Amino acid sequence: MEVVVDTRELVEQLRQLEQRGYNLADLNQNLAQTLHLMVEDKFEAQGPGWPPLAESTLRRRRRSADPHMLQDTGDMVGSLQPGSGADYAEVFTNKSYARFHLEGDGVPKRDFFDIDIDKALETFGLVLTEAIGRGT
Repeated sequence: MEVVVDTRELVEQLRQLEQRGYNLADLNQNLAQTLHLMVEDKFEAQGPGWPPLAESTLRRRRRSADPHMLQDTGDMVGSLQPGSGADYAEVFTNKSYARFHLEGDGVPKRDFFDIDIDKALETFGLVLTEAIGRGT
C-alpha cells in the first residue's frame, strides 16, 4: 500500500528550522509521538471503517461487555512504538502478524496505520509553526 502526500510546505518549514540550527531529531521525536497517539486513536475508535467483529469472535469474547477490535489481549496496541531521528518520524510494531490486519490477508482488513493524513499534516504544521515561533 502506498500513500502519496504533498509535503512541500512541510519540507520547506523543516528546511527553515534546520537553517536556524534547530535540532530536527527533537522535533521529529515530537512528531513521532503525535503519530503514535493518532494510531492509538484508531484502535480506540475501532476504525472508522473497520468491518465489525465476526459473530464467532464475539462468542469467544463474551466475558467482555465491550470487546474492542484488535485488542483481545492488548499485545498489538501495546507493541506500537514511536521512532524518530534527524530525518524521520514513524510508528511501528514488532508484531509479525500485524501485516495480516493491515493487508486483509485471511482476516478482515483493519489498517490501524491508515490515519487521517490531512489531520496529521495540520497537527505537524502547528508543531512546526510553534517551533519556528520560538526561534529555536
